[in-house]
Amino acid sequence: MLAGVRGVVDAEAGAAARESFERRRPKRWARYPDDPLGQVVERVLEGRVEAEEGRGADVERLRRLRERMRRPDR
Repeated sequence: MLAGVRGVVDAEAGAAARESFERRRPKRWARYPDDPLGQVVERVLEGRVEAEEGRGADVERLRRLRERMRRPDR
């Protein structure tokens, strides 16, 4: 696929491609066994919210997660 591509890379197109690549979320992730899952998910969502500057569905997901984590165990 890339074998046919030759020449100088357009700076604007290159920057757009890099930005698009960096916005993609990893398909897999891992956590340390001793870390509580809720805290790991909270950190991931906080990072997404900061990257999106408070837009998107992750703000609502983070709010619901924090609400659930405050509840006493049943």
